Amino acid sequence: MSESRQTQRGDNGARDRTRRRDGGLSKASLHASHPHTVTRSTQGDLQEIGRLREAIGQLQTEGRGCDKEEELRWRINQLEKDKLELSSKYNQEVSDYQAQLTRCRALLEKGEAQRQTLEYELAVVKRDAAAQKSHSEDKMAGLITHNQQLEGLSAELHQRASDLQRALEITQQARYDDERSLQSELRERDHLIHSVSTERELLQEENRRLDTLLQEQKDTLQELKDRMDSVQRDRERDAEELRVRTAELRKSMEREERMKKKVEMAIQRVKVLEESVEAERAAHLEFKVSAEVIQLRLRDVEAALSVEKRNQAEAASSLELLKDKLGEVERAHTRERQRADNTQHTLTLVKQEYQYSKTNLIDQLEKAKAALADLIGQMEQEKVESAKLIGQMEREKAESAKLIGQMEREKAESAKLIGQMEREKAESAKLIGQMEREKAESAKLIGQMEREKAESAKLSVRLHEQERVQMERGQELNLVRKRLVFVEKTYEGLLKEIEQLLLHHHHQHQGAPPINTTGDKQNPSALMDLLRRELHRYHTELKDLVKVVETLNKENKDKDEIIADLRRHIQECEARCVCVSEEAERLRVCVADAAEQAQMELQSITRRWEQEREQHTHSKTHIHTLRQEHDRERQEKLTFLHTLYQRLLTGCVIVAPPQSMMGSFSWAELSIMLQEQADALTSDLSSANQRIECLENVCEGKEAALTSVCEQLKQREESWIKQREELDTQHTHMINKLHTTAQDLKSRLDHTEKSLRVSERSHSALQQEVTRLQELVRVCRRDDASLLAACAMLAGCVCAMHGRVRALVCQKALLQQSVCDSESLQQEVSALLHALSDPRVEGQSGVRGGVWKFRVHVIAVMAALRLLTLYRNTTTLLRVGGGVCVRELRLSSTHTEEEENQRVMKMLTSSQLCVILHTCMQEVQTELQRTEHSVLAAARSSFTKLIEKLLPESESGCYGDVGSLARHLGHGLNNLRKTHPLPLRHDTNKVMVSALQQHFLVFTQRLHSTEVERRDLRIELSRIKRRNTHTHSETKDNTHTWCVPVQQFRSVCEELSSALQREQQAQSLLHEQATQLQELGVTMETHTSEQLEKDHTLAQAVQSLSDVKAELKRKDQSLQLLGKRLSQSQQEKQELQQSINRAENTLRMAARSKECLSSYIMSVECRLRELKDRLLLSHATSSREDFILHLPTMHQDTQGLELDSGGVEMKACQALVRSFTDVYELACSKMVFLEREISSYQSHIAALKAELHEACIRENQCYC
Repeated sequence: MSESRQTQRGDNGARDRTRRRDGGLSKASLHASHPHTVTRSTQGDLQEIGRLREAIGQLQTEGRGCDKEEELRWRINQLEKDKLELSSKYNQEVSDYQAQLTRCRALLEKGEAQRQTLEYELAVVKRDAAAQKSHSEDKMAGLITHNQQLEGLSAELHQRASDLQRALEITQQARYDDERSLQSELRERDHLIHSVSTERELLQEENRRLDTLLQEQKDTLQELKDRMDSVQRDRERDAEELRVRTAELRKSMEREERMKKKVEMAIQRVKVLEESVEAERAAHLEFKVSAEVIQLRLRDVEAALSVEKRNQAEAASSLELLKDKLGEVERAHTRERQRADNTQHTLTLVKQEYQYSKTNLIDQLEKAKAALADLIGQMEQEKVESAKLIGQMEREKAESAKLIGQMEREKAESAKLIGQMEREKAESAKLIGQMEREKAESAKLIGQMEREKAESAKLSVRLHEQERVQMERGQELNLVRKRLVFVEKTYEGLLKEIEQLLLHHHHQHQGAPPINTTGDKQNPSALMDLLRRELHRYHTELKDLVKVVETLNKENKDKDEIIADLRRHIQECEARCVCVSEEAERLRVCVADAAEQAQMELQSITRRWEQEREQHTHSKTHIHTLRQEHDRERQEKLTFLHTLYQRLLTGCVIVAPPQSMMGSFSWAELSIMLQEQADALTSDLSSANQRIECLENVCEGKEAALTSVCEQLKQREESWIKQREELDTQHTHMINKLHTTAQDLKSRLDHTEKSLRVSERSHSALQQEVTRLQELVRVCRRDDASLLAACAMLAGCVCAMHGRVRALVCQKALLQQSVCDSESLQQEVSALLHALSDPRVEGQSGVRGGVWKFRVHVIAVMAALRLLTLYRNTTTLLRVGGGVCVRELRLSSTHTEEEENQRVMKMLTSSQLCVILHTCMQEVQTELQRTEHSVLAAARSSFTKLIEKLLPESESGCYGDVGSLARHLGHGLNNLRKTHPLPLRHDTNKVMVSALQQHFLVFTQRLHSTEVERRDLRIELSRIKRRNTHTHSETKDNTHTWCVPVQQFRSVCEELSSALQREQQAQSLLHEQATQLQELGVTMETHTSEQLEKDHTLAQAVQSLSDVKAELKRKDQSLQLLGKRLSQSQQEKQELQQSINRAENTLRMAARSKECLSSYIMSVECRLRELKDRLLLSHATSSREDFILHLPTMHQDTQGLELDSGGVEMKACQALVRSFTDVYELACSKMVFLEREISSYQSHIAALKAELHEACIRENQCYC
């Protein structure tokens, strides 16, 4: 536009000059030579020129001559020069004003563009706010639906829990009924036992003590319940605090999301500001380039105009132009005044608009600065909060790992405790069964005793009927003997059963209890001591069970707390997953917004490109019209110069005749015309001189006014330049500030991205560590499984060996008992047989000769050799303490192969065995981890614990093949029994009792016979006495007396004395038996009372164990459910991590494409700067090589793949740069073409000047 205006001004100046040149011609010559150039506005000028010609003619007549003419020419030339200088200054000022107007218009367009960008940003912000609002509403709806689903699940779980509770109550009620029925049966049996027992006073103190202990246990249970209630209240309070904290955490997360959104909006604003700054910079650069090009063209045009003016000043030496020039000066002065007024008004308007735009821009910049400062503070706060959140996440991750480890350990410990409780429950069940068997046996014994009492009563009735007087003592003796035998039998049986029971219940802790025997009988006081110790042990076990229950309650509370923590962590993980998903959605929305914004920018760029194209076409048409006007003006100038030279050169026509009409006139006509012209010139010269004087005065005044106006304009220009410089400095300062803030933000963003990358690397390293640990856990589990199988096989071997040892010990105990019984029985039988003089004893005693002794010695030698070899081949590291208790051997040949395989598989994968191994080897592991080792003691203690826990579960029995020597000994024993039939030494007590009864019956029969004989003898003695008295009275005088023989009398006396002794012995025996029966009744009562208390405590323990087992099962189910939920949450976390990784990959690709785009744009900018520098260095460029834009083609080729993979933005940028290069090349080609045309015009003008100069020389030569 500035070029077109400048060309229009040049066209107007050329037209004015043509008018001034045409003004000096007369009407006739003008119509004859150039009739088309006369106008109405030049008539006054022609009159003045005529008067000047008349003045010149008068001067010529007066004789002044050539001197005055030369002075006038010199003055005319001076005036022409001054006019040219004034016109050049005026044109320069006008061009400066127009440049300032263009700058102001550019600033206004810039402000309008900023306003449009701000409106666009406002629309984008509103759209984002609407999208966020809709997203938040969708999120709230999703949360409400999820909450409803969770409430439904919780209701279902409550219903299931209530059903399970009802089922548990039903089962407990059924178990309670069964236990009550069993207890009623036990009470009936105990009532029968109480009928036999007569002594209860010894156990009342023990009952009181047990009551006090039970009361203490109840108190402790009450305290535990109170503690549980307090812990429950603490748990509820902690749950409330956790809810408050979760609410605060959600608020903080929402605040973080809002801050993130604000940061993103600020980043987008910063990007928009950077783009606006880049656009302003590009516009500024383009403006500078265009201004420089315009200045260069103006200089060229001014040089051409100066050359033309100089040529015109040389050619315009005629007097005819003076009037025209003065009139032109006056009109130019009026026009300049009008233009100055217009420019002043426009400048005031421009100043007002500039001030208004300046204030608006300053306010906007201040607002942008405040927003940037707020955003920077918010970003710093968010950076601190993000660092805190990252640290908190890492701590929570470590805590969750610790909690998971602790839960696994507690699960293992709970499994161990469950195994121990199940074993204790099995032992208690075994004890209850044994007690029930003992009660049944005692009931059988009581029935047997009652039957025997009835039989003894029947015998006594029969004896009383047979001989009430004579046979009373014999009957009493028989009854006493029978009772003695029965009581001895029952007493021995009771002692044996009590001893076996004690052996069975003490083999784990104390070994076989020592039994003191006094003579041939067992010591009951030792058994009572053992029973008391057994009760004390049960009491301690009960306390241990109470402690275990307390520990289980504590562990359950801890597990509940851990479960609550896990739930809280799971909720936090779900919230974080939701946040991550929202962040990914936000990133997708941002990417979509960026794509839309890039599309809109591309559309705006295309619209601008179309506008520029239209402007280019308009400028092209305007240039074409200017070119046509320039050609026409050039033709007019040529014709004017030709006519002027024809007029001035007194008839010497240089140009060819076709270009003028002067060749058709004759010499006389021409001389007349010239004379008339000379007269007119001389007349006009006089009037011109006068006019010149007045005009000089007017010019001086106007020059003073112009100088003042010029000074004022210069001052205004200086003030405008200063204001412009200040504005430029402010603008550059603000741009620098924005750049620094953008760089700071970019550095912070880079730092945050680096921290995120570092956290991602740490997270990947942790994941690798977790995978490695999982692999190690798998390996350790496999090793544990293999070690467990090996330990199970070794435990089976140990149990088998221990079974054999127990079988040997059982056999040894049985053999020792049978030997003791046989010896005592042998002594009693030998005494009785000796008293009864049984002949069979002598025959049997002779049989046990050398063969039996040899067998005994051989067996002893074999045992000694075996023990010696075992001692030599064994190094004792660990010794098993405690005795061995024998169970009943159960041999079943009905087991199938599948059952055996299942039993072996259960044994090899037994969790109880693993728990036993871990608990027993814990002490050894702790000792190994210490610095000061005491491994041997720890190993021994752990070995004893392991053997104590393993061996009670093994079945007794002797397995294995018998050796050859043992087979030979057995074969010899069978042969000896065939040849010498002997009663076995291990006969039962019933057989021995029956044999003794037979002997006692024989003895009673013999005693009865002796009593009959004694009665007969007494009767005979009385008869003899009566006879003697009668004979004595008759034969008093006889000298010879009849007497009983002395030997017979002595034998009768001995028999009588022996009978009295036997009777005394029988009475003493009866007395002893009565006392023993009383003691036995007392012991039975104490035993029954102890048995009742024991049954009661065992029932309570069994009930508590069943409750604890049910509770533990429920806890295991809840733990399994939590494990499943944890696995599901871990899977969801992995899926979210994968989605986050995909989003991060997309972000990395976007950042990479952005970096490629920025590098490409920077390279293009560098090449544009190089082009600018080259254009600035070469001011007078005329070749096309100086305008060529060398874009980064190699860089573009190398980054083609990245641009293609970067998306639509990179492709659009590349297309934009290519289109810009095409347009620039087209403009450069047009500029070069125009410059070539101007150079051709300049060469043509130079040729014309040379021709004019030659013509002037020839004319001068002609004058000379």
